[in-house]
Amino acid sequence: MFCRFMIRNTDLIINFVDVDESINKRTVPLQIKFGDFILTEIPINLKIQKNKDYKFILFSQTPIFIPNTIIKYRVIQDGIYLSPIFSVLLDPSCVKGKTVKSKKGKMSVINKLASNLSSKGIIVTAIYPENIMENQQFIHGYIYQNNIENSETWVKATFPYPKVVYNQISSRRWENLDVSQNAKRILINKMGKRFFNTCFLDKYKSYNLLTNDPKLNKYLLDICEYTHSNLQAMIQKYNILYLKPIKNSLGNGIWRYSKLKDGRFVFQIKKNDKIISYTSKNVNKLIDFFDNSIGNQKYLVQQGIHLLKYENRIFDIRALSQKNNKGHWSLTGAGARVAAPNAYMTHVPNGGEIMNLEMLLDSTIENKKYKDKLQAQLQVMATIIPKTVESELGMSFGEMSMDIGINNDFQLYLIEVNAKPMRFDEIDIQHKSVNKLSQYISYLCNWD
Repeated sequence: MFCRFMIRNTDLIINFVDVDESINKRTVPLQIKFGDFILTEIPINLKIQKNKDYKFILFSQTPIFIPNTIIKYRVIQDGIYLSPIFSVLLDPSCVKGKTVKSKKGKMSVINKLASNLSSKGIIVTAIYPENIMENQQFIHGYIYQNNIENSETWVKATFPYPKVVYNQISSRRWENLDVSQNAKRILINKMGKRFFNTCFLDKYKSYNLLTNDPKLNKYLLDICEYTHSNLQAMIQKYNILYLKPIKNSLGNGIWRYSKLKDGRFVFQIKKNDKIISYTSKNVNKLIDFFDNSIGNQKYLVQQGIHLLKYENRIFDIRALSQKNNKGHWSLTGAGARVAAPNAYMTHVPNGGEIMNLEMLLDSTIENKKYKDKLQAQLQVMATIIPKTVESELGMSFGEMSMDIGINNDFQLYLIEVNAKPMRFDEIDIQHKSVNKLSQYISYLCNWD
C-alpha cells in the first residue's frame, strides 16, 4: 500500500494512493507512526478516501521536515506504520566533489540503488558523518525524490534516525578522519548489524584470519607481514613474491620479486606507467633497496603463483559476493581482468583490460571437467570467505569483492578480499548487484 506524505512544521499532509480496507473498519483512533515517533492519529469518524489530501496536526512539534514523498505504509492493529528509513553514509562534506549532486562513480550506483529501494516504498536518505551526534533523535541530510517532475533528485530533509545505514565512505583517508570515526562509533553502538560495510579491511589481517577456517586452506596463499627477515625466509621458499602495501588499493605500490634462471634476483615496481626492474645477484642488496624505498609504510609479502594466461597475458577473476534477501552470502557475478602485455598486475588503472570470464575460460581450458570444477570452487569461495571475514572481525558487511587467481593446474587461489568493492564495469553484474543489495536492505528493514 502506497501513500504520499510530507511533514512541515506542525503539519502532516498525507494522501493514500492505496487505501487499506482495515483503515475504515477501525473502532479506535488510528495512530500514524514514523520511526520511533507517534506523529498523530486519525479520528474514528473520519472515512479515508483514495487520492485525497488529509492534513493532521502533529502531537508535538519536532524538527522533522520531509518534502512530498511517495512511500509504502502498513496497517498493524491500531497503527499506520510509515516506511522505515534507509540511509547511505557519504564521505565527510569537507571532501570536495563528493556530494549527492555528483553523477559519477559510486554516486551513480547509489542513485540506482535509491531508485530501486524507492520503488519498494522505502524512504532513502543520505547523511554526512558530521550530521551524526550522540543522543540525537533526528538527522539532517537529504531524501531521495522519485518524482519524475522533480529535476532535483536529492532534497534537504530532517528525519528520524534511520533503521539501516550503508557505509559508503569512499577511501581509507576519509574514513580515518575523526569525524568519520566518531560517526561510525555512534552508528555501531546504536544499530549493530544494521550498520553495514563497517570499514575497509586491513589486507594482512583479513587474509590471515581466513586460515582459521580449514575449509579455506586450499584456496589460500602463504602470506606474512614484511620485515627484512620475513622476506628473506619467503625468498627461500618461493621464486615469485608480491609485496603489497597493507592499506592501499587499485594496485598502487605493489612490487614483484622473482628469481631468474641465471640465478639473479629481480624486484619490479610500476612508476609513471612503466615497469622499472632492479636486478642483482645479491638479494640482500635488493631487499635493502626495497626497504629504503617504502619508508615507514607497512607491507605484506605474499606467495606468487604462475597465473593462467590469455594470449600470453596473465589474467585473474574479480568476483562479487553479496548477502541476499535472507541475509546469506552468495556469488552475484564474476568478471575477468587481463593484464597489459608483459605486466604483472591486472588492475584496470594499471593498464588491465576487462574481459568476459566465460570466454576466457573457454579459450584457455579445453576440458569441461576443469571448467566445472573452477565454477564450483568459485561458488564455495564466494560463500565461505566473506562469511569467515565477517565472523572473525565481528563486524557487519553486505558485500565483498575478491581477486582470485587461477594457476596452471586450474586451481583457484584468493589474492585478496575487499569490503568496499569498486563499481563493476560489467552491466549485468551492476544490475544484479543493485537488485541483490536492495533485497538485503529490505531484509534488514524488515520491509517487503
